[in-house]
Amino acid sequence: MDTLGQITSYAAAQLGAQYRTHAFSVLIVRSLARIIRWDREGVLVTRAFDYNEHPHLADFFRRFSQASPALRGVDTSVTSAGAEEAIRARSNLDLHPDTRMFKVIIPAAEGVGSSILIIPAPVARGLSPVGRRTRTCPAFDPVNNKIVMFKDSWRVSLPDVLPEGETYKLLNDANVRNVATCIACHDVPSLPQQHAQTFKFSNASWALSHGALTPHIHYRLVLNLVGKPLVLFTSSRQVVKAVRDALIAHEDACNKVGVLHRDLSPGNIVMDGAIGILIDWDLAKLLRIQGPRQTTRTGTWQFMSAKLVENKHATHTIEDDLESSFYVIFWIA
Repeated sequence: MDTLGQITSYAAAQLGAQYRTHAFSVLIVRSLARIIRWDREGVLVTRAFDYNEHPHLADFFRRFSQASPALRGVDTSVTSAGAEEAIRARSNLDLHPDTRMFKVIIPAAEGVGSSILIIPAPVARGLSPVGRRTRTCPAFDPVNNKIVMFKDSWRVSLPDVLPEGETYKLLNDANVRNVATCIACHDVPSLPQQHAQTFKFSNASWALSHGALTPHIHYRLVLNLVGKPLVLFTSSRQVVKAVRDALIAHEDACNKVGVLHRDLSPGNIVMDGAIGILIDWDLAKLLRIQGPRQTTRTGTWQFMSAKLVENKHATHTIEDDLESSFYVIFWIA
């Protein structure tokens, strides 16, 4: 188990510190080797083989050395920013002069035009390499000379799970109060080999027994505002007002659109001036959909209702989100 934890931490660090779709590693124990492919759905591992007797390891390195960056796992939709773009972005985002800057292009949410953004290099965090692995950061829009919020994640790809951009469109069209506006979003285009592969092979004849796997798709989204984190409050009144504003958004979403947020937590409530904004609608669910959409519980565990934590088969309701809002205030206090 120590070895498993160690190689998993290496993969998490690599995927977290770089813009990548997947990564490869090789585990060698004495004369035996295994080749490993990591992505956001899980891990594919070969059988152990003796590299002194079989050419698999040499063949892998030969193929890897000749493969394109995309096939090696580099996210080729992210490119290096130009020198002038990088300088402007660092200045506007108040970043260190040595911060490496990248460029991404994301189609507009309304389907006309696109957003060109300059973003900083990601920072590795001690997280599992598997899952949605959401990354957010302020980004600079050099065309419109403004700062927006950039979000990069691997959304759950199931029939009843709406992409977050579509949820924002429902909210914005219904004039739901205290929510941001999605100005750009898309499933990131890539080669088939860059897609997460683990779920596809989950039922292969050679696959060993495993827990439930969930398919994921690389997704990006841009919001029109960069809110101040709730934890940077200046008074208890400000905290309570921000949570109240988030509950107004929650009520509007339920009553006007029939959407339940399902993940009220301190990280999903930000302050835009004097107004609290409810963000991160990627786990939201249409109330008309009955039954679970996934085999695992979703949300931020520390702020789930007692009922949901105690019973993994319980249905997530409006009351559960209201209970979470209490835990948000209690935790910050």
